[in-house]
Amino acid sequence: MTEGGNDRPRRLPGRRELAALLESFAPLLGGRDVAVAQANGQARASLGSWSPEALAEVLAGRSGEEPWTIGQTRCYPLWVEGEWLATLVVRADPAADPVVEQTLGHSLALFLSQVMEKQAVANETLDRYRELSLLYRVSQTIGASLNPEMIPRLVLDESNRVIPAEAGLVVLFSGEESRNGQGADWKVVADFGRPEEVGLLDQLVPAVLARVGDSDRPLILTELPAASLSHGPLLWAPLKTSERVLGGILLARPPGRTVFTASEEKLLLALAVQSAFAMENAHLIDNLQRILGETLEMKSLMDDIFASIPSGVITTDLQQKVMLFNQAAERILGLAASEVVGRPLAQVLPELVSPLQAALEDGALILDEELSPLLPRRGQIHLRLSCTPLYDAHRAAKGLTVVINDVTEQRRLEVDRERIHRTLGLVVAPRVRDRLLADPGNLRLDGVRQPVTVLFADVFGFTPFSEQTEPETLFKVLNSYLSLAAQAVLEQEGTLDKFMGDAVMALWNAPDTQPDHTLRAVLAALAMKQALQSHRLQLGEHHQLHFSIGINTGEAMVGNVGTDELFNYTAIGDTVNLAQRLESIAEPGQILLSEAAYRAVAGQVVARKLAPVKVKGRRQSVMVYELEGLAQAHGTEDFDRG
Repeated sequence: MTEGGNDRPRRLPGRRELAALLESFAPLLGGRDVAVAQANGQARASLGSWSPEALAEVLAGRSGEEPWTIGQTRCYPLWVEGEWLATLVVRADPAADPVVEQTLGHSLALFLSQVMEKQAVANETLDRYRELSLLYRVSQTIGASLNPEMIPRLVLDESNRVIPAEAGLVVLFSGEESRNGQGADWKVVADFGRPEEVGLLDQLVPAVLARVGDSDRPLILTELPAASLSHGPLLWAPLKTSERVLGGILLARPPGRTVFTASEEKLLLALAVQSAFAMENAHLIDNLQRILGETLEMKSLMDDIFASIPSGVITTDLQQKVMLFNQAAERILGLAASEVVGRPLAQVLPELVSPLQAALEDGALILDEELSPLLPRRGQIHLRLSCTPLYDAHRAAKGLTVVINDVTEQRRLEVDRERIHRTLGLVVAPRVRDRLLADPGNLRLDGVRQPVTVLFADVFGFTPFSEQTEPETLFKVLNSYLSLAAQAVLEQEGTLDKFMGDAVMALWNAPDTQPDHTLRAVLAALAMKQALQSHRLQLGEHHQLHFSIGINTGEAMVGNVGTDELFNYTAIGDTVNLAQRLESIAEPGQILLSEAAYRAVAGQVVARKLAPVKVKGRRQSVMVYELEGLAQAHGTEDFDRG
């Protein structure tokens, strides 16, 4: 329902097109003045001199549906589908033959009427196509959303896509006192536009609802008697289901801008109806079936749309013969439509019959069922299948609609990702693996300076042991010792930096921050010693080895080191070097702490200060502490040495 504005100008050809048509007839008209005037008296196109007053005067002389004459001016009404859209106005030539004159006038009027009729048909077809395109997008966005809080936002996004407006909002009623929302509380749940425009529109809502009253139809509003604020054209469409009105969509344009058209009103109503059903989620399937019914009735128009849908769509009749098999279905199932259409579904696609049995027998609804059929031309693939009964516009059963999505590549990527996740976890520390996979930016060759605690643990005496042991046995024994060390590091959430022959390097406080990183390294070292005691009991007397361990705390550069093709996540710097030097001078079963490491855990451990030692790469001696265990106050007894 429209208050102000109409679609007549839109149904007329463009001004330039009309002017070109009149100029093409100019030689036949012998230079006569001619014009096409709209019903409101304005000239749509003209040849010669015509004033608005002159056109208004001759149009005022219309007395019926037939041509009329005012003085020397002959007027021919232009009718399209029983509606008077415009008037052909021709100044007569007194010297011309009246019969010839009228014949030319009638011919030109008939020609222009036919042009306008084609324009009307084209506009109607375009409107229908826009409506169908809108309904299709709604089914893919709003209809697919299960979150009622997101739907109003999606509604405005879609309305702004198809209807130009400066501001808009969605109003929902919170009460159920009336079928049309009268007497119900309301609230704005979504909006778009500049804040001042949205604020004005918000203030106009009570006046709009008062104007809407009990009507459940859309409205184009140019003025609101109940509103004290100046405003431009408004467009309202109710969010209604078959039983009640949920709220409405309100769009606005600034004062002086073009009034909303009837076609825009129709588009917004279509959007509102679909959105209301999505919000209710009670009649979603019925709505989908209605759209599918309309789609079948307009198959010639929708073929291109079906061809562009990425999902495979198959429809059958009541005898389960395939009626529609779109291009995506051809690609997904490896069959041409010519091989399938008109044949029983069980014959051409037996792999789908079993999952569809319930739908085939009693019309049951199937949503997102996954299956992995083995197809002759594609092999093993993975599909996600949905099926719904197909009804016509009168709710009579017509068959089934099957929608198929190929998720083969998605499943392959999931398998590959899991394999990469599992494989990468075998070659780098789990914390480093998770960091690399979480963000591609973490693959850059760079580093950051930060405090870390570094632990080196070496299997003491392994070199002479390897000279006396068979390689197979040596390999097995080495892995058993390194496994103990790695397990102790991981239990304290450390980062295994690398295995270096018979030694292991571990970090704490990287890549993630750990305020107690030095204590964690100490606990890992003590756990290695404790685990080694029981482990040695399981080995032969010739395989009795020990760990020598060095721990240091300080700043280091931490990050990816190597090339773009191959790199390691590690720490470098003097802090790392000193930890390795301490490990190299530690005795079997001995854990040496640097002075920095000791100070970080001094109140939590029992350690014995040793004489300063000279280490490789340092001019001055360094202070060293031998870790003996945890302090009693820490709640854990000291670990025995060795």
